[in-house]
Amino acid sequence: MLLPNLVQPRRFDYQPRFYRPEQEDGKRIHFHRIRHSEVPKGGAITRLLILFVVLTAIFFYLQRNLTGSAVYSSDSSAAPIQIEEIIVVD
Repeated sequence: MLLPNLVQPRRFDYQPRFYRPEQEDGKRIHFHRIRHSEVPKGGAITRLLILFVVLTAIFFYLQRNLTGSAVYSSDSSAAPIQIEEIIVVD
């Protein structure tokens, strides 16, 4: 013989443990797509407008609260800020 014996791949011999074809009565589960590929109309503009209004409201709310700190308060009981001169002596 001129050719050496080539190695044969191992055979796949799988026996399923729980599948019983005699117990199967032919009924199969058929899945249906719930989500359709249709694009909703007009929803994107409405969501964008609502997002813009909410972000604008948050911006003005934060701007009012951050600029209304103790330095800028119009409370009459707060003492005015006094600037003192610092002299460095060697």
